[in-house]
Amino acid sequence: MVNDKKHLEGVEKALRNYHEKQLPKKKKTRRKPNKKPEQELVKSLISYCRAHKIDVQVVESQNVYSQTSGKYTRAQTRAGTPDLIGNDRSGLSVWIEAKAPGRLSTLRENQREFLERKIRSNCFAVVVDSVERLNSLYYNFLKFNNRKQAQEYLLFQLPRPKKAVPDQPLFEE
Repeated sequence: MVNDKKHLEGVEKALRNYHEKQLPKKKKTRRKPNKKPEQELVKSLISYCRAHKIDVQVVESQNVYSQTSGKYTRAQTRAGTPDLIGNDRSGLSVWIEAKAPGRLSTLRENQREFLERKIRSNCFAVVVDSVERLNSLYYNFLKFNNRKQAQEYLLFQLPRPKKAVPDQPLFEE
């Protein structure tokens, strides 16, 4: 009797599998291609810069495939180089790292170090996730008469790296 019950369960399972295979297969829905919000932001930043007489160019820092060697070659720029570089009408050097909206915290350590070096050498170097942030930072920076204060302002505006919190009790016992 136990064997008959197991046999029936096996037959039912086989019939279900057979039926499933005979049904028309559902078409897999294709994922929409990933939107590239950072690239869209870069386009908007370029438009903003042109309108405000800031001459910038996009820096491509990706590895490039070489047909002759048949492999990827290193990027021509140093790791951490911002997405946009240029200068304004007065000759102020401008360095802009673009991040997708709401993703300022994804600034990598090498990017932060690069921007800090530029700020300390009297450049306008920022990380932005919107045109509005760039506008605010740029015009607030220009208001400073003292270069040291302007540097401190930009350094303060850089996103802070996330520090690991050590595992420890909240209260002493």
